[in-house]
Amino acid sequence: MNLKTIIRKFLGFVNFGSMIKMTMWWLWFRRDRVFFIFEGREYTYREVYRQSRRYEKFFLSMRKKLVDSGKLGRDQRLAFGVYMDNNPEFVFASLGAGLSNSIMFAINSGFRGETLDKVMEQAGIAFLVINDSTLKEVEGVVKSGSVIGPEKVYFVGDEKPFKSNGFKPLEKAVEEAQKTDVPGSYRVKVDNFSAVIVIYTSGTSGLPKGVPCTHIKLFGAGFVVQSAVHLTKDERGYISMPLFHSNAWYIGILPQMIVGGSFVLKRKFPQARLKKICLPTGFPF
Repeated sequence: MNLKTIIRKFLGFVNFGSMIKMTMWWLWFRRDRVFFIFEGREYTYREVYRQSRRYEKFFLSMRKKLVDSGKLGRDQRLAFGVYMDNNPEFVFASLGAGLSNSIMFAINSGFRGETLDKVMEQAGIAFLVINDSTLKEVEGVVKSGSVIGPEKVYFVGDEKPFKSNGFKPLEKAVEEAQKTDVPGSYRVKVDNFSAVIVIYTSGTSGLPKGVPCTHIKLFGAGFVVQSAVHLTKDERGYISMPLFHSNAWYIGILPQMIVGGSFVLKRKFPQARLKKICLPTGFPF
């Protein structure tokens, strides 16, 4: 057996979902620590975990509907897109994808028009999550005969800008899903070499290509980076990348999850000030 087969067979628990449970809930003594700060509000490990579990149930209920209607095979995973600025819901959706073994396509908010349309078509997403910063672009794509209709678009934030377009409030959909009983048979067994978050290349030489961040890579990156920079639980980081960029996860969020630290999340930041950050050499997966 090769290394991947051995890991799949004997280390199935090494996945992003188990990492989330371990760092946020099983280590009960850190539940009331701050996990991240967004626009002056503190979110504890306890709150983030509970919100992520709510999103997990929403994704599982969506998958149940698709399977029952014949639109998704029993062995196929739910795929959805997120196309918005950094915000707490982006974090909850990402962690909810890990817990439910769904695939989240983190679509670069700089994609426009035909590029956005083709990226969504290629991804085969069941629905899209947006906020007011990406509203106009999504409205235009939907009106032009997009692969996704208005009934499959969920928005985060104030309802006012979204009243006339047929898009749905995400929080209401998540809350409604809590009333749904989803049997365990609707879960797909985790392959820890399969994608959880898909990020995209810039598309400068053609259509942007999806780059998979797998269960095992998300699990391992936190340990690798933490050991390289010697983070402790008392240190606070700053996410200097959009959440649709892998470095926001590999460098920013995952190492803090491992040590029980915290980070500051900003909605937007000047692009000109960003610097390229690379993983340490020798990352195995």
